[in-house]
Amino acid sequence: MGTRQVLTSGTASTYTTPAGALQLYIRMVGGGGGGGGSGVGGGSGGSNGGDTIFNGIHAGAGHGGGVATAGQGGTSATGSASLRVQGNTGGCGAFGNSGSQFFGGSGGGSALGGGASADTAAATNTGAGGGGASVGAFANTITGGGGGSGEYVELVINGPTATYTYTIGGGGSAGGAGTSGSAGGAGGSGLIIVDEYY
Repeated sequence: MGTRQVLTSGTASTYTTPAGALQLYIRMVGGGGGGGGSGVGGGSGGSNGGDTIFNGIHAGAGHGGGVATAGQGGTSATGSASLRVQGNTGGCGAFGNSGSQFFGGSGGGSALGGGASADTAAATNTGAGGGGASVGAFANTITGGGGGSGEYVELVINGPTATYTYTIGGGGSAGGAGTSGSAGGAGGSGLIIVDEYY
């Protein structure tokens, strides 16, 4: 028989182990990177997400998408875990000319959710990347690259102690709009799932 706690927010917060629990099985994902903005000559890049942390073990954050460049997926060597899966890279943006609309890159999907499409924020608590911004039919335009997703990590704690400190990684901010452009989409925040066995 087991129980479960799903941790959706918190910075240096306290997880309390239920009485009688003999083992904790933890799954977590880092925050996704924000998508880059678009515009004539490009917008600004999205910011990186934040690491999700449980008992000092990190799930690395996804990187923000840039001016046409894709954000890289999160990865981290901090702490010993039973499984680490690097986050997915976002989609690249594009260079455009007058007469055509060009779309931004999609956000990278994480193990807990698909990445956002162009111009869209990633869903909360998925660790997915935000979409890059599209741009209208103007000369010399550049669309935003999609943000990378957070790293996925699993770990097992046998004989757990009474409490542990945890942090949910925030999603990266969207890149700002340039001239005649638009802002990208924000990255999705991270998540921790703790299954408790007795």
